Amino acid sequence: MCNGSIGSTYNFKSITNAGKEWILQTDEIKLLVNKKPFRLYFYNNNGVLLNRDDESLGISWRETR
Repeated sequence: MCNGSIGSTYNFKSITNAGKEWILQTDEIKLLVNKKPFRLYFYNNNGVLLNRDDESLGISWRETR
């Protein structure tokens, strides 16, 4: 169990520094955090990609009005 910086508790089974990425594993989700460029990839436990950052935009906001 790892404590988050905002006071919450997260139930990670493992946190691994794999060189160019961090791998955070829970009972249901695997999160790959690419360090440079910063990108997030969410997988289920069957290895199916659930969601990821856009390769060209990364984490971004497109405001529409």
